[in-house]
Amino acid sequence: MNAQRLGQLAPLGFDRVVDDVPVTSSAFLFQFPVELLSHIIENLSPADLAILAQVDNDCRQLARSIQFVHAVFDFRQPWTCEFVEALEREREAENGLVSPFYRHQPRRRRIACCIRRVKLYAHPHVVQGLPVDSWASRVASLCAEAFPNLYTIDWQTSDPQPMAYHESLAKLQASTAKHIKFDVVWEPLPILPPIISNYQAKNLIQWNLETLVIVYSILSEMTGGSSTVYDSVERCRETLQTFVWRNGGPLAEVTPEILLLLLSRVPHLRHLRLENVLVRGPVQFNPPTLAQRSTITHLDLRGCDGTIYEWFEGLGTFERLRSLRMNVNPASDTGAEISFLEKNSRLIALDVGTVGASLRTTLLPLLRSQFKDLVALRLLWDSEDNEPSPESLGMIGRIEKLERLWISGPERRFGPGYIYRVDAGFEVDHSLVLRTLLPFVQSQLRTLIFTHDTYTVPGAHHPLLAPQGRHSYYDMKRLPHGVAVEDYLTPEECKRACGSVTCFDFEESRREWRKLEALAWERWHHSRMREHAKDYFGGLERLGMVYVGMLPVYKDEDLEPGMENGGSGWGKHEESARDEDGVFVEGFWDRVLTSV
Repeated sequence: MNAQRLGQLAPLGFDRVVDDVPVTSSAFLFQFPVELLSHIIENLSPADLAILAQVDNDCRQLARSIQFVHAVFDFRQPWTCEFVEALEREREAENGLVSPFYRHQPRRRRIACCIRRVKLYAHPHVVQGLPVDSWASRVASLCAEAFPNLYTIDWQTSDPQPMAYHESLAKLQASTAKHIKFDVVWEPLPILPPIISNYQAKNLIQWNLETLVIVYSILSEMTGGSSTVYDSVERCRETLQTFVWRNGGPLAEVTPEILLLLLSRVPHLRHLRLENVLVRGPVQFNPPTLAQRSTITHLDLRGCDGTIYEWFEGLGTFERLRSLRMNVNPASDTGAEISFLEKNSRLIALDVGTVGASLRTTLLPLLRSQFKDLVALRLLWDSEDNEPSPESLGMIGRIEKLERLWISGPERRFGPGYIYRVDAGFEVDHSLVLRTLLPFVQSQLRTLIFTHDTYTVPGAHHPLLAPQGRHSYYDMKRLPHGVAVEDYLTPEECKRACGSVTCFDFEESRREWRKLEALAWERWHHSRMREHAKDYFGGLERLGMVYVGMLPVYKDEDLEPGMENGGSGWGKHEESARDEDGVFVEGFWDRVLTSV
């Protein structure tokens, strides 16, 4: 299950949260079938749910089924410890571990029955006088013993004690969760203890997981990280369908035994992602039919060392592989990567990290000649090229069944982490792209995406302004010479910028005008990108969506300019914000890969 679906986890039906307590409410809501109740209250605001919870006990539990479907244990917040203690009291009452006075009280419904997703942030080292690892262990105990409907866990800890971490891991294995993500940061590097703890020795059970995501930062083979991963996969291998291992620090060393386990002993594995890892140790390709028997359909090797590609290339053809994501470094030897592609030409979706000058004569001809079933293609262009050449676009257009195309400029890193920024060397000539693709994909292309694309402002520039470079298009937000800001503002907005006649504040008016200048540029940019999209829709008959200039444009939209009668049209035709962080387009592409 992907991240988007986990984030949109549906609440439970009321019949699953009544907790074996009869419904006695006379509220009108309970006259509806129980299957409709959750769909009705999903449309209520948080304030309305709070009011509903005050009606009676049944309405309170109905509201809780929405309010507590996602339980966040953020130990940076002061109320989190009280929430943990309240859930522990519920568990004690359910198990009869309370005073005799409470044992004769009517049974109360629990919040714990409503919880489907747990998200834990355990970053402070001490919380209310106790180590945060102690609080994390208490939450893990609740997951194992108190949450009967728990479905997914997102576990984020920073610098945990190795023994405490393994204790929590062992407790989580006893939960009902099917999808788990571990995001762990160690600094400095610890030496992890033996995998089997005392708790595990007493509770050695199979872990019925479908999704396991492990994000280890600053972890290497010397810390015992691979053995931890091996043990986790071994416990859930009978049910595991998706496995992700991402290493946030230096390249993590993976032993061939882990890869052999994933490919040969996990019978239902469909999605495999390895990021920032390398293979160490002797490479043994036994049995020889390992790749043919593999059940993997989606493989993601972005950020991996070349040894990973060599290892997979040596296995041969993966008969069921349909989607592949990879990075190809044009400055290094790409023989293993290209050979791996040659052996797996039945792909339906391909995401290639970089296309440089050295690959234009190998990768693109290979895709054109051998990839007869390719439907979705993403190419990240190298910084040496200003834009894709007509020859490259022609080879892309000749891919027989291509329906989804994503062309991106080079990514750049600014400071810590990744920031979604355009590169100065990728200016798209849309007339060239349309002219080149039109003869080949006119009747089949359905989605066209451009990212990291930048532009220059057309027309002559004002003589007092410095010339604008392509890299500053999104930063400067400069309108073309001869286009006034007022052309893209409503009369009400222009009036607001002028301020009050009786009490004029120059600085306030100046700040307001700068905001409106930026707003006018956004509207002008949106109008310009819609014109580009309109050209594509006119030439490519099946095209349904164009993503250009950080904006998604759909064919069924009203593509006429929003300006009417001196700006009065903007009030009814407001534009959406640009997708500056790339969240929309990445999520859209993930859905495309899933659908194909």
